[in-house]
Amino acid sequence: MRNLKATIRYDGTDFAGWQVQPGLSTVQGALADALERVTGEPTKVTGAGRTDAGVHAIGQVANFKTSSNIATHNLERAVNSMLAPRVRIDQIEEVSDGFDARRNALRKLYRYSILVAEFPDPLVSRYSWQLRSDLDTDLMKEAAQHLVGKHDFSSFQGSAGKDRSPIRTVYSLDIDGMPAPYPGSERDTLVAIDICADGFVYKMVRNIVGTLVEVGRKKIAPQRLSEILDARDRQQAGPAAPAQGLCLISVEY
Repeated sequence: MRNLKATIRYDGTDFAGWQVQPGLSTVQGALADALERVTGEPTKVTGAGRTDAGVHAIGQVANFKTSSNIATHNLERAVNSMLAPRVRIDQIEEVSDGFDARRNALRKLYRYSILVAEFPDPLVSRYSWQLRSDLDTDLMKEAAQHLVGKHDFSSFQGSAGKDRSPIRTVYSLDIDGMPAPYPGSERDTLVAIDICADGFVYKMVRNIVGTLVEVGRKKIAPQRLSEILDARDRQQAGPAAPAQGLCLISVEY
């Protein structure tokens, strides 16, 4: 059996998330079906992260084992031809038998995109949270630094994930505001929030972003982030940001 590593991108808008669910369209299910059609054998696909419904990726990583001897570049082309345009395998490479996309992941980088504009932009509505009110990104940057390091992120953990340890290490949390890079949208502001960590509890990024937006709106003081962390109480943090602004950028091994 060969162990193959795939780097994948997808638009998660119309998927019920990464993980296979009976009767629902998922990224993992689409990939497994396409691989089976090409190789002629049932294939288990293991992803680095289980992105939620509506979340996107340009650097998702997965591995699968196969007895097929199809060359990797031919397998890429064949599988992509079986996938809908909303999913694409960028690369397939052969790896050691012990490689596991989920267990061997050291760091993951997510980006959350917010478009601040008077009116929604239909060209980016699938990939950003669109807000009308301005955000104070300096306050958001100040608040973000309280979350860097090893902490108990219970205050930012969704209830469905409470069966796992909430301890995570955030290596960086960067916030950058810039003019929207789209013709005709020069008056709009694109705010990118990049968070790199050794792992994430359920809805952690979206809950952090929702809280930082409350800081940017001057509804939560930046120094309150330390108190929110220490409280280990989801009710103390802000609301979850919507799924469509979130994208898995890369996974480091």
